[in-house]
Amino acid sequence: DRAAAIATFDAAIGLDPTLARAWSERGYAKLLSGDLAGARADLEAALPLDEGPAFRAAVHYNLGQVAERSGDAAAAKAAYETSLALRDNETVRKALARLR
Repeated sequence: DRAAAIATFDAAIGLDPTLARAWSERGYAKLLSGDLAGARADLEAALPLDEGPAFRAAVHYNLGQVAERSGDAAAAKAAYETSLALRDNETVRKALARLR
């Protein structure tokens, strides 16, 4: 239930707006719900809250998904390349190959 997940992440962010994972997961839930602008905003808000390469790689991959679904292949490619630079991942390599 994506709406319930988004509401739960809303509550978590309301309690502690520095929870990077809550921002990221809410962004992912919005992505799955089709709210691409909301997903992008949440994912971008998550990035400065966690410097870990695995976390940042996942967020950049999701930003690539948002860009790709928005029809912006150049932004998607850039996000996927950033994700791969942070952490090698077969799923991201396939997404990038799809754009080439």
